[in-house]
Amino acid sequence: MHRPLRGRVHRLKTFRIVGALAALTLGVGLTMVAPQAALAATPPPHPTCSGYGCDGKDPATYCPDGTTVSSRFINDESGQAVGTIELRYSRNCRTTWGRIGIYRTLYEAGAVTFAIGQVIRNVYPYPSQRCRSLAWSDVTRMYTCYTTMLNDANLTSFANGQVGLTYNASTAYAETSLY
Repeated sequence: MHRPLRGRVHRLKTFRIVGALAALTLGVGLTMVAPQAALAATPPPHPTCSGYGCDGKDPATYCPDGTTVSSRFINDESGQAVGTIELRYSRNCRTTWGRIGIYRTLYEAGAVTFAIGQVIRNVYPYPSQRCRSLAWSDVTRMYTCYTTMLNDANLTSFANGQVGLTYNASTAYAETSLY
């Protein structure tokens, strides 16, 4: 009679272990699915301006669907990258803007005296927007600033970036391609 008791205890332990593993797997599965379901339920951002109506406005507020369409490294005189300049575009708003990014180590070491990002519409009188105030970005992992937007509907634009450097008393410059 002793043997059946062991079998029942063993089956009971096995049942508890299998049940615990099933609950754990289900919990992990729900945890992994829940954020994706929440993201799918969130409607995409809608622009609140378009074309010339966006000129001079903040892209993060008015047209958060922007993507980088052209990017260049900003290199010092020795060819070492100190940051990037990007031309960003919103298909929904039909606008462009620039984003300059400076590498953290240089910025925090005080090696950067200034950084200017600029987007320029490639049509006379060549209107442009600038940014000068850098802030840390957890997304890019760099110190960045965005210009305000310019209409780009049926036009072309480009971005450029200038960085003043203390370690060789020079200015680094880069320009994106037209878009």
